[in-house]
Amino acid sequence: MTRYEAHKSLFQKSFLQDEQLQHLMLALGGGEDQVRVVGGAVRNALRQIPVSDLDLACVHLPAEVIVRAEKAGFKTVPTGIAHGTVTIIGKGCHFEVTTLREDIETDGRHAIVRFGSDWQRDMERRDFTMNALCVDRDGVLHDLVSGLDDCLNGHLSFIGNADQRIAEDALRIIRFFRFSAHFGDGALDAAGLAAANDAVSMLAHLSAERIQAELKKILSAPRAGQLSAVLRDGGLVFNAIGLNVDEMDHQALAKCERSDWTLRAILVWRHRREELQLALRALKFSRADNARIHVLNDVVAFLGAPDCLDAFQVQHAAYLFGAGAVDDALYVLSRFEQDSEQRYEDWTQPLRHWQAPVFPIRAADLKQLGMQQGPLLGQSLARLEKIWIDSRFAMTREDLLADAALNLDKGTVDGRV
Repeated sequence: MTRYEAHKSLFQKSFLQDEQLQHLMLALGGGEDQVRVVGGAVRNALRQIPVSDLDLACVHLPAEVIVRAEKAGFKTVPTGIAHGTVTIIGKGCHFEVTTLREDIETDGRHAIVRFGSDWQRDMERRDFTMNALCVDRDGVLHDLVSGLDDCLNGHLSFIGNADQRIAEDALRIIRFFRFSAHFGDGALDAAGLAAANDAVSMLAHLSAERIQAELKKILSAPRAGQLSAVLRDGGLVFNAIGLNVDEMDHQALAKCERSDWTLRAILVWRHRREELQLALRALKFSRADNARIHVLNDVVAFLGAPDCLDAFQVQHAAYLFGAGAVDDALYVLSRFEQDSEQRYEDWTQPLRHWQAPVFPIRAADLKQLGMQQGPLLGQSLARLEKIWIDSRFAMTREDLLADAALNLDKGTVDGRV
């Protein structure tokens, strides 16, 4: 067992300050051989990234975890009790507590496990070295799979044999790229990449929804340059799920620092809209996801060549689609320019301090002129809004009503006799 005292103060100033965590760890025995914080919280603290989720491992069987936690005043939910996981609910927080275990049988996606008390075996069954670091209640770091240096150096590597780890769970193919994008620094681990490429056919074990969820997380990676490098190196796997990124897209992606997966999806699929539609269907994106992507695609198409835009065209787009959508679209388009930041500043200038005007005519106004409810009323409103927009929003309410009255007198909607 390898123990590190050097990082104690780091953990004590991070997640170990949580009084409810300390209370729960005491309830579960408190000692370093009984309960530890494991995984993401430890990794994030070491990499100076905010800690969000707190996962614990312990030697107690799930039933005893429940008894101990409830006796200490926590609520419990047996979320994954067959695999040893109990959700512990405190005041405004929750913890995932999992009994130490080892895999008895795996089928490429799920495992049959046996509970135990051996920390070494539990860590060795996990995926990546930097995800298998654990910390006891006193802040002592336990590194059983040589993950500390990998974590500090941003090197994502599988525990043990990469081919074996992937054979146990095909999801680790995608997670290899996701964690490399989020926590890696530089090139992908060669053994891990080779194993992922060799096992690309195993993606068939995964549901479309699972791949979609992982892809969204990958595209949300905080550092654009690292994301671009991961997508380039992982081309074989990403091509298999419908994400084919060319060199122009890579260069643009490396400058897309907004970690909004939708913007990056529009960016990398910008020149291949048919491929984007196929991917959206194949990976079963939600209606909300589809709607946002379609709006951004429509804005990009409406704007056309940004170099030719004038202030009114930008504002016209913002009136139709919303200023936020236009800002996003211009940001994406600017990533393809050499001087991206200056282009973005120039193109979005017309949106600064601009308030979208309100079309001053309503259906009730036309009814007061004598127009009856029906299709012609809707067509008249649409015609008036168009000429109002074409006037660059300058026509007044009185001008528009006068135009409507004139055409009503002629017995037409569009002014043609």
